[in-house]
Amino acid sequence: MTGLRGALVWTAAAGLLWGLCWLPWLPAALFPAVFGVVLVALGSARTGREACSIGLVYAIAAYASSGHFLFVLTRYSPGAALFFFAHLAYFTPFLVAATWGAWRIERATGLPRTIAFALLYVGLEGLRTRTDLSFPADVLAHAFGDLPRWLSLTPWTGPHGVAVWALATGLALERAVVAARSRPGRTVVPLAVAAVLWILPWAASYVGAIVPEPGPPLRAGIVQPNVAVTEKFDRARHPEI
Repeated sequence: MTGLRGALVWTAAAGLLWGLCWLPWLPAALFPAVFGVVLVALGSARTGREACSIGLVYAIAAYASSGHFLFVLTRYSPGAALFFFAHLAYFTPFLVAATWGAWRIERATGLPRTIAFALLYVGLEGLRTRTDLSFPADVLAHAFGDLPRWLSLTPWTGPHGVAVWALATGLALERAVVAARSRPGRTVVPLAVAAVLWILPWAASYVGAIVPEPGPPLRAGIVQPNVAVTEKFDRARHPEI
């Protein structure tokens, strides 16, 4: 399939893979491949409407597949399924804004839309963590809980550095695909860059990056507090909360 339909099919597949990367049995290190596909699809958008469509399909596929954990709440109340749809309704505009915004930035400034998308994605990821309206299956760094070596650079980059790494690798993959379509002989450099970037966090963990040594099993309990919104906005209550 070619054209917009083909781009949307590939985008949906990438979104589904994004959601599956949050499961223990699929390596989260596949995130760069997801972004590579999305960036190739975004590069094919001819209008702002097509860019919006790519963002919409990606958001629905990604957050519908990653929001499966919310259905656990239906054990306590069938109405909890509404959280799943709230999850989709909240995150979808962010990705649509990133794809459409990237297209508009390219039109207005000449900055390639793929780079603009990367900047917008990382910026919006950071913005969401500043509010109470964020979910576990959102910040990419959260998906690497069982792969600590891939987080070896975060002491210096912070958690959003994981998104920067995944998008930078995806950009290199996108450049390789574009080169393969026009001049196949020029795919070597972007593929080499993608390969180096892809393994960089893992390799860095063996050359002095901070990686905790595994210790004995530790039982832990988590208690989620119930704090009224009005209390959260009261600065005097911040230390107590």
